[in-house]
Formats: sequence, structure tokens, C-alpha cells
Amino acid sequence: MMQVSTVLQRPVTQPAKEIGTNHARFVRVVCPYPMVAAGIGRALKEAGVRHGTKLPAQGISYYVMLWANDQEGIPEVVGRVQEENPDATVLVLGLRNDPSLALVALRAGARGYLHAEMTPGQLARALEVVGKGEVVAPRGLLEFLLKDGDASADPEALSPRQREILRLVYEGLTNAQIAERLFLTESTIKQHLRAAYKLLGVKNRTEAAKIARSVIGVDR
Repeated sequence: MMQVSTVLQRPVTQPAKEIGTNHARFVRVVCPYPMVAAGIGRALKEAGVRHGTKLPAQGISYYVMLWANDQEGIPEVVGRVQEENPDATVLVLGLRNDPSLALVALRAGARGYLHAEMTPGQLARALEVVGKGEVVAPRGLLEFLLKDGDASADPEALSPRQREILRLVYEGLTNAQIAERLFLTESTIKQHLRAAYKLLGVKNRTEAAKIARSVIGVDR
């Protein structure tokens, strides 16, 4: 069973550069936004971690740090990055500590979820944890997983794509039919639905369809 480590949101007592210089891997940053990519690069540099946007020299073990705005398309993007970088460890980096996005990323095959609220020292420490074979998850993911249908479920956190898929579920479409209509893979639809179930506090599509009218306004 994989071990899962949470990167605590507190200052690191060991200086960031000291942590980073002990870390042998290279980080390839994959981000479509130049300014965001530059910011990620500065944080990695401050942490003492080697990085770049291009593939490293052959034979160098490396990570791919993939920027993600939201959950939409994460399974497909992670899968594509893994195909292009078969020897790399894929990590997803989001804007904030978002357990629902972290869950989608980890289920898609990423070995960790990081976010922009982390300090360079925490970032370096997270890379070291992944380097030991563990999975890095944000604070709050365990609580998110344990909710499992209680009143703390948060339907407001549903992404536009999740709402669109739930409307089609309510209409009675199968996953395959939804995938065809939205030009997505059936696997992507399943990923979105699993994340939506958690946010709604339900266990399956039948329960989701029952509350869809009041939660996402399918009749509007």
C-alpha cells in the first residue's frame, strides 16, 4: 500500500536552500502561462532545486510539475504527460490548497499535489518526500475523504464541467453517451463524477440524480 504524506502548512526549520541542495532530481515545469511558470521557477530556485521547462539531459531522473487551474481535463493531461515523460514522476501544482482537485490529480496518477500557498521550503520538502516513494497530499484531503455523505459536503465547489455532466446524468445519459456529447473520454467522465459525488456527499449516480435539481438547477 502506498504511503501518503501531508505537507504541513507551517514554516520549515531547516533552510530551504539546505534542503534543496540535498535533492538530486530535476524538475521540469509544464505551465501554459509564462508569468506563472516564471514564479514557479523562482520558488524552485529559492528552494535550491534544479529546474527548467525543457527535457533534461538523457539519464537524469526528474519530476514533471504540471500546473492545473481546475479539475477539467486533469486525467487526460496527466496521462499525456506520463506518456511523454515515461521515466518522470508527475506532480500537479494548483493555485490553492484544494482537496477536491488534489483527489482528482492523485486518482489520475500524479504522485503528489502541491499548491501556490506553499513556501519554497515546503516545496523542497515535498519533493524529498516524493523522492522516497511516498505520495504528497495537501492538508485537508483526509478530512475531505472521510466526509462521505455528511452535511459538510460542499456543492458550491462543483466545477462548471462537473455541473454540466451532472445535468446529463439527471437526463439519464450513460457515461459513454456523456463522453460522446462532450467530446471527452469515458474515463474522464468517471473521474469528474467521482469528484462530484464527494462534493455532493453522495455515493453513486442515482443519489446524485435525485438531488441534482436542487443542487445544480437542472431545470433552469
